[in-house]
Amino acid sequence: MGHRNTYFRGYYDDQDRLMVCQKIVYGEIEFEHRYEYNGSDQLQRAVIIEAEEDPKVLRFDSLGKPVAE
Repeated sequence: MGHRNTYFRGYYDDQDRLMVCQKIVYGEIEFEHRYEYNGSDQLQRAVIIEAEEDPKVLRFDSLGKPVAE
């Protein structure tokens, strides 16, 4: 990895669910996704953060399907 300029970094909770995923380019975060789950471990909300842009929020129903806003 010492010669790589781009990689992904993930953070997991104590239930091994992905909570944050970051794309790192030349040592800087290019984008980040943050995830929230409901009591049934279904994806409930995702926040997508890209450099120089407003965060985008995606919501999901109890089955994990996208909800139109």
